[in-house]
Amino acid sequence: MNKEILVIGGDRRQIFAAQELLELGFNVKISGFDDYDTGCVEKVTADKFSEAVAAANVLVLPYPATRDGKTVTSASNDGVMLGKLTAMLKNYHTVFAGMLSERWKNAMAERCGKVYDYSARSDLTMMNAVPTAQGVLKTLFNNIEYTVYSSSAAVTGYGKTAKIIAKYFDALGADVTVFARDPGAVSEAECFGYKAFGMNFLKEKASDFDIFINTVPAMLIDSAVISEMKQSAVIIDIASAPFGTDFAAARASGIMALQAGSLPGKTAPVSAGRIIARIISSLLGGESE
Repeated sequence: MNKEILVIGGDRRQIFAAQELLELGFNVKISGFDDYDTGCVEKVTADKFSEAVAAANVLVLPYPATRDGKTVTSASNDGVMLGKLTAMLKNYHTVFAGMLSERWKNAMAERCGKVYDYSARSDLTMMNAVPTAQGVLKTLFNNIEYTVYSSSAAVTGYGKTAKIIAKYFDALGADVTVFARDPGAVSEAECFGYKAFGMNFLKEKASDFDIFINTVPAMLIDSAVISEMKQSAVIIDIASAPFGTDFAAARASGIMALQAGSLPGKTAPVSAGRIIARIISSLLGGESE
């Protein structure tokens, strides 16, 4: 394979991704985890970072690559500046990153061979749906004092992740209702045995539910919807920014609203890291994006 890979920043997912890439036969080093056990993967300290970037031909950034648009997401307090990293790229580099903005993707592509946003892969989305759903349940279990069984749960959106979440809640005995914009998605949810409505019914039905799980990055659970909820309702928002819940309105109403992003990295980093590694390996092996 003869690929020198440098994994840069991220959460514990990236440690396990690095370990998996090492097991798959790549030469791997990792940066940004000085205080973590990285197993057999060699750590790169800050003073050796530039040297490690120059020696690698594959750079793996985290998922998401950045949260503030300026620095690489990092478990430490000294995240690498994206501008600095971009300036270090050469034409022999291939960059993998999750949820990389078009601005940074274009800037990097001008300097290096290839830039892949591995989070755009449908297989990653599908495989990540399971640890995400597990994370939703763990978050919920840590914050409620009743059983999911016999509770009523609303799932907003019906994409890949929402489908797994609905399935898990149904398997645990919850009464699941799906809200979706697409009439086809509403029909599909009904075919799987769930109650299902268009998104325009969310406010009207809001008082029916104990649990709300939002998967859509658009303001759906707004102050009008929150005003109709039970005082005991719990909202778990797993959407990416700008999210889909008016958290200020929820706080003002005394309703628990939890922003639960990057759940695979928090609740199942081993599985999530291996998924990332295998997708990167397949791309390096020449499979189509």
